[in-house]
Amino acid sequence: MLTGLLPAIAACSGTQGPSDRATMAATADEAAQANEDPAAPVGNARYAGIRMLSPHSGCSFLSSPVNFCDDRHRALIERVIAERQPNFNGRYIVAELDEWPEFFQRSVVVINASTGIVYPLPIDALSGPLSAHGRSATYGTVETSLDATQFCLVGAVLAYRSIDDGRFCFGFDGGRFTGHVTPYMQ
Repeated sequence: MLTGLLPAIAACSGTQGPSDRATMAATADEAAQANEDPAAPVGNARYAGIRMLSPHSGCSFLSSPVNFCDDRHRALIERVIAERQPNFNGRYIVAELDEWPEFFQRSVVVINASTGIVYPLPIDALSGPLSAHGRSATYGTVETSLDATQFCLVGAVLAYRSIDDGRFCFGFDGGRFTGHVTPYMQ
């Protein structure tokens, strides 16, 4: 599993290209206007940008190969907003985004369905449980429900060059993640 990440980590320059700009709504009026997308499910605002809540360099956590502002991630996020309803804490969508399918790895984001702001969970990837050889043969799972105040990741969590295997629960209050602490949160 880690083998596939090493080239990606080495290739990450830490600088943003033209397609990697964060596009946060500058005012509350812009955020309200973003909710006018007819393709979004009733109640979901359009994509309004990424808000990183842990140390970062632009749209990536420090030393992470995942850039949440690139065109691929934005398209994945916009599709989630268009197709899914809130599934956590009344107004949030917890979603997995494919990162390295050959290793069954996905990142996890929390999207505020009423504002369109996306909060990446401070991990590089979630995969299924690791075998004795350190590889996963399945995707990890996310446990959540609309009225829950916590969501849980079950499987192997890769964050800043460390891998933990198990069940890890997080809360989110709109301004910070609580519960399990990943290396990016320390």
